[in-house]
Amino acid sequence: MTREELLNSADYWQEMAENDCWREGIKCKINLIDKNKNNQWHKVEDELPSKPDEDSVFSNDVLMTDGEKVYVGFCSYVTKAWYNSTNSIHRTLNNITHWRKLPQLP
Repeated sequence: MTREELLNSADYWQEMAENDCWREGIKCKINLIDKNKNNQWHKVEDELPSKPDEDSVFSNDVLMTDGEKVYVGFCSYVTKAWYNSTNSIHRTLNNITHWRKLPQLP
Protein backbone atom coordinates (compact mmCIF):
# COMPACT_ATOMS: atom_id res chain seq x y z
CA MET A 1 0.00 0.00 0.00
CA THR A 2 1.38 3.38 -0.95
CA ARG A 3 1.45 6.32 1.46
CA GLU A 4 -1.33 8.02 -0.51
CA GLU A 5 -3.52 4.90 -0.37
CA LEU A 6 -2.91 4.66 3.39
CA LEU A 7 -3.87 8.30 3.96
CA ASN A 8 -7.06 7.78 1.93
CA SER A 9 -8.04 4.66 3.86
CA ALA A 10 -10.84 4.87 6.42
CA ASP A 11 -9.10 2.23 8.57
CA TYR A 12 -6.07 4.52 8.98
CA TRP A 13 -8.17 7.47 10.20
CA GLN A 14 -10.23 5.23 12.49
CA GLU A 15 -7.03 4.03 14.16
CA MET A 16 -5.63 7.59 14.41
CA ALA A 17 -8.81 8.85 16.12
CA GLU A 18 -8.81 5.95 18.58
CA ASN A 19 -5.11 6.47 19.36
CA ASP A 20 -5.66 10.19 20.05
CA CYS A 21 -8.39 9.33 22.56
CA TRP A 22 -6.15 6.73 24.23
CA ARG A 23 -3.19 9.16 24.49
CA GLU A 24 -5.39 11.87 26.00
CA GLY A 25 -7.01 9.44 28.42
CA ILE A 26 -10.41 10.14 26.96
CA LYS A 27 -13.04 7.45 27.07
CA CYS A 28 -14.58 7.58 23.66
CA LYS A 29 -16.06 5.38 21.05
CA ILE A 30 -15.47 6.70 17.57
CA ASN A 31 -16.91 4.91 14.58
CA LEU A 32 -15.62 6.50 11.43
CA ILE A 33 -15.99 3.15 9.70
CA ASP A 34 -19.36 1.47 9.57
CA LYS A 35 -18.43 -2.19 9.91
CA ASN A 36 -22.02 -3.34 9.51
CA LYS A 37 -22.15 -5.29 6.24
CA ASN A 38 -25.67 -4.00 5.55
CA ASN A 39 -24.38 -0.43 5.34
CA GLN A 40 -21.53 -0.97 2.93
CA TRP A 41 -21.42 0.02 -0.72
CA HIS A 42 -22.14 -2.83 -3.12
CA LYS A 43 -21.01 -3.05 -6.73
CA VAL A 44 -23.93 -3.14 -9.15
CA GLU A 45 -22.14 -5.81 -11.18
CA ASP A 46 -21.95 -8.06 -8.09
CA GLU A 47 -25.47 -7.69 -6.67
CA LEU A 48 -28.67 -5.68 -6.81
CA PRO A 49 -30.70 -4.43 -3.83
CA SER A 50 -33.20 -6.83 -2.30
CA LYS A 51 -36.84 -6.92 -3.38
CA PRO A 52 -39.47 -5.52 -1.00
CA ASP A 53 -41.57 -8.61 -1.77
CA GLU A 54 -41.39 -11.64 -4.04
CA ASP A 55 -43.59 -10.19 -6.80
CA SER A 56 -41.95 -6.77 -6.97
CA VAL A 57 -40.20 -5.60 -10.14
CA PHE A 58 -38.53 -2.65 -8.35
CA SER A 59 -36.14 -2.55 -5.40
CA ASN A 60 -36.59 -0.58 -2.21
CA ASP A 61 -35.12 2.93 -2.28
CA VAL A 62 -31.35 2.92 -1.81
CA LEU A 63 -28.44 5.33 -2.04
CA MET A 64 -26.65 4.96 -5.36
CA THR A 65 -23.71 6.60 -7.05
CA ASP A 66 -22.11 6.98 -10.44
CA GLY A 67 -18.82 7.85 -8.73
CA GLU A 68 -19.47 11.58 -8.88
CA LYS A 69 -22.88 12.16 -7.29
CA VAL A 70 -25.08 10.31 -4.81
CA TYR A 71 -28.77 9.78 -5.51
CA VAL A 72 -31.76 8.24 -3.76
CA GLY A 73 -33.63 5.85 -5.98
CA PHE A 74 -34.39 2.29 -6.98
CA CYS A 75 -33.63 -0.23 -9.69
CA SER A 76 -35.80 -2.29 -12.00
CA TYR A 77 -35.14 -6.02 -11.91
CA VAL A 78 -36.62 -6.36 -15.40
CA THR A 79 -34.62 -3.69 -17.27
CA LYS A 80 -31.70 -3.36 -14.79
CA ALA A 81 -32.21 0.42 -15.06
CA TRP A 82 -31.76 2.80 -12.11
CA TYR A 83 -34.24 5.58 -11.33
CA ASN A 84 -33.96 8.74 -9.26
CA SER A 85 -36.86 8.96 -6.82
CA THR A 86 -36.17 12.35 -5.26
CA ASN A 87 -38.85 14.05 -7.33
CA SER A 88 -42.22 13.08 -8.79
CA ILE A 89 -40.69 12.30 -12.20
CA HIS A 90 -38.56 9.15 -11.96
CA ARG A 91 -35.60 10.05 -14.15
CA THR A 92 -33.43 7.20 -15.46
CA LEU A 93 -29.84 7.41 -14.27
CA ASN A 94 -26.93 6.11 -16.31
CA ASN A 95 -23.62 4.66 -15.17
CA ILE A 96 -24.68 3.73 -11.62
CA THR A 97 -21.75 1.72 -10.24
CA HIS A 98 -22.54 1.21 -6.52
CA TRP A 99 -25.50 1.18 -4.15
CA ARG A 100 -26.09 0.89 -0.40
CA LYS A 101 -29.07 0.68 1.92
CA LEU A 102 -30.48 3.96 3.18
CA PRO A 103 -29.17 4.74 6.70
CA GLN A 104 -31.60 4.52 9.56
CA LEU A 105 -32.98 7.84 10.72
CA PRO A 106 -32.18 8.90 14.30
